[in-house]
Amino acid sequence: RRRLDEVETALAARVETSQETERRYRAASASLAAAEASATELRAALSAAATENEKKEIELVRLRRHLLDMEEEDDTKADAVEEHVAAVEDQHRAEIGSKDVALKAAEREILVMREAMSAKDAECANLQLALECFNNEVDASERRVAEAAALREKNRALAAELAAANRAAVTAEEKAAAAAAALGV
Repeated sequence: RRRLDEVETALAARVETSQETERRYRAASASLAAAEASATELRAALSAAATENEKKEIELVRLRRHLLDMEEEDDTKADAVEEHVAAVEDQHRAEIGSKDVALKAAEREILVMREAMSAKDAECANLQLALECFNNEVDASERRVAEAAALREKNRALAAELAAANRAAVTAEEKAAAAAAALGV
């Protein structure tokens, strides 16, 4: 723009020069007989100034067009950068959302596993108590001996289920910790 202002200032100066030349030409035409050679010279200078003025006008138009092209290119680049930033932000939001969902699912799974573990612990405690009572009555009846064996087998199965539930709970806690670490929690 400074260059444009300089060109316009130079152009204005040229226009003023052209106007001054025309004034001289009018003064010289009053004494035409004495200054015919001088008038021809002034006509040539006026023509040259007009040509120069026209060149400056063309250059000014070219510079303005170039400036507009540069501004348009800058606007296009800025739009592209804004679109890229928006896309990256959307992607990050989606990633955070999916990690939040995974974390909540892992937390729900841990809660379910803990509840199942508590239920299995209570059932195991009840079965152990029943087994203990049953062992005291083993001598009373052979039927009770068979039931005691069945209770022992069930206790083993529940202990295995409890161990499996404990392993599943540990796995779920590790998943939740990994999800929390991925979120930076």
